Amino acid sequence: MKIFITGIAGFLGSHLAESCLNNNHQVIGCDTLIGGSLSNLNNLDIEFHKTDIENLDEMTKIMKNVDIICHAASYAHEGLSSVSPKLICQNNLVGSVSTFTAG
Repeated sequence: MKIFITGIAGFLGSHLAESCLNNNHQVIGCDTLIGGSLSNLNNLDIEFHKTDIENLDEMTKIMKNVDIICHAASYAHEGLSSVSPKLICQNNLVGSVSTFTAG
């Protein structure tokens, strides 16, 4: 099965990728690397794309023929939602819509 994971370089995404690989699934993922780190993906045999989930054209290309979408991308920085709620809404809500539209 081909599984696509957004936010794959973050804590949740990288652990999800590892679990999927351990169950013999093909893993494709994307991350902006704003909150995630490539070091979280060391030794994982995945297809990685550095892109923003809001980029509908890019997401449509890289999500071609996936079987499952696991959406773990979001801004999770403490206090950011009170300082910049519009940014949080744009990324977390609009980014989610883009992800599921592309898939």
